[in-house]
Amino acid sequence: MDKITAKNILGKGFQNIQNREGKLTLQDVEAEVINQTCRYLIQNYSDQIESVHDINQIGQVILNNTQFQPIALMFVDAASEIFPNDYGNDERKAAFGGIYSNISWAGMWDFLRDYFQKKHGEPIDNVESEPMIFYSKKHKRYENGVQVSESEVKRNVNLNFFNGQSEVIVSIEPTLSAKKGFLISNNNNTLIYNGADPDYRFTIKLDKYDHVEEFVLELPNRFLKLYYF
Repeated sequence: MDKITAKNILGKGFQNIQNREGKLTLQDVEAEVINQTCRYLIQNYSDQIESVHDINQIGQVILNNTQFQPIALMFVDAASEIFPNDYGNDERKAAFGGIYSNISWAGMWDFLRDYFQKKHGEPIDNVESEPMIFYSKKHKRYENGVQVSESEVKRNVNLNFFNGQSEVIVSIEPTLSAKKGFLISNNNNTLIYNGADPDYRFTIKLDKYDHVEEFVLELPNRFLKLYYF
């Protein structure tokens, strides 16, 4: 790996986003630098990366993954050269933190699979996925089984199923970053997933046309449930 290679990877990625979306924001640039770097590292050095599913334990392994600083630096320097007036010290600092923490998360490859499919229309491996978006118009919050609030706000619940429906990646715009779940129950079109991060559980209720009619985000340790309708 050298800076020219990193610059070519990023340049093609930036151009593809520009072509597909008609614009390229600084936020797009920041995300692309982190995600392209993580993709390169996981594809080429997965056997040397230490990772955990529980994001609360990332601090235990992240120090080891700073060994990839020379490669991360090539991508970050390349971004600074492509956008010298926009990609400055703050963006560089955020990139390093994002790269090290994200490769330390065992669910990052699943996130990247989802990211590159949506952002670039590109599969990064041979795993078939089935993306679905549930457009929620309101949600109710329950604590200890008691409803405590109801909010009529729009949320996009992004679901990406893998291996049939045995695995799912869930994100909620703009409140929940991507989380992976493993199917533990499928009864009467109600799918229940335990999160790879044990703090989470997801329930997806489908109608007779296999469209989502209700999504439940649960944090069992906090006795908290959010029902999205």
